[in-house]
Amino acid sequence: MPSHHHHRRNSCGSDECSSRSDEECCRDGKRGRRGKTGRRGPIGHTGSAGGIAEYAMFYGLTAGTGMVEGTTDYAAPIPVKTSAGTGRVPFPRSGPTLGSITRVDLSSFQLAHVGTYEVTFKVQTTKPGQLQLELNGTDVVDSVSSSQSGSSFGANPIVGNCFITTTAPNSVLAVINPDGNAAALTITPANGANTHANAQSITIKRLS
Repeated sequence: MPSHHHHRRNSCGSDECSSRSDEECCRDGKRGRRGKTGRRGPIGHTGSAGGIAEYAMFYGLTAGTGMVEGTTDYAAPIPVKTSAGTGRVPFPRSGPTLGSITRVDLSSFQLAHVGTYEVTFKVQTTKPGQLQLELNGTDVVDSVSSSQSGSSFGANPIVGNCFITTTAPNSVLAVINPDGNAAALTITPANGANTHANAQSITIKRLS
């Protein structure tokens, strides 16, 4: 009588002798065909642009060649700060600007957006002194810049550069003669040797 072998469909989906385990069948089976490529997913959100998001420059001039409006922007010394809003250095003229960094008054500036800003200021005084940034009435402790060595020409440049991060929209920024310092600071005017108007300036850039 002829012998009969029983066949069954194993778990791999093929007919094999029932004497072999499913594990052996799956291991020895041929690779199936590659499936169709799935549909493209949705496009993600556009990331924020790098570089400078907005900027503004404000300045003031002493008497001298180049001053075409008035005699000087610095007729009075810069007093020492005694309370919020005092002791501020004026920068009454507006330079190039892009975006929403705007002037509040002659010596303070509004930062409309929350973000990180790079602030650079340059002021010349007749004697050594210190200047500091003030944000929303509070001194920015890591922003103090000073000129410690006197000059025979009465020019003591104070140059500051600092990064600040605002936490509220429409923050107000200023440069101040810090409280606790000894004396008011006089901005260096042009003299007989240097006849051109001296420019004091602040540049504000929002980076993010």
